[in-house]
Amino acid sequence: MRTAAKLLVAAAALAAAGGCEPPGKVSRMMPPSVVQIDRLGVHVERGAATNWDDKAGADGVVVRVYCYQYHQPKTVTVNGVLEFMVFEGGLSAGTIDKAVPFKVWRFTTDQLPAYADRSMVGWGYTMQLAWEKNAPKTRRITLVARFISATGEETFSTPVSIPVSG
Repeated sequence: MRTAAKLLVAAAALAAAGGCEPPGKVSRMMPPSVVQIDRLGVHVERGAATNWDDKAGADGVVVRVYCYQYHQPKTVTVNGVLEFMVFEGGLSAGTIDKAVPFKVWRFTTDQLPAYADRSMVGWGYTMQLAWEKNAPKTRRITLVARFISATGEETFSTPVSIPVSG
């Protein structure tokens, strides 16, 4: 019995010292950033545009973006530019190429670490995208994220359709 208790104490001390992590656990330290990715995943918090003040109408969206490389089992952080483009209306991937965004947010390599955080999915970036005085005039918007590498390669997310309250 004493041997089992000693083993439990030793295991707890080792875990507290950072000597072991359960399989699949996301590290507390931000991983080294990469310069090329294969896919962007975008999640809109609350699934809709959000009202942040006491005035009527939505003020923007909170988005969480994850960057993936196909040969990596976990999400990655990036060196490059991350842009978010918002279009009025519900647009599909086939029609978005011809559309003009009503608002674009741009985050550079130097700015991205301030938005990095980890979740159960892995490392990602969470941004609050406020449209300020340039609010959409439609009840639905479409958001697309774009990563631009230092060499100019672009990776786009799948368009996300977002409801906007009036």
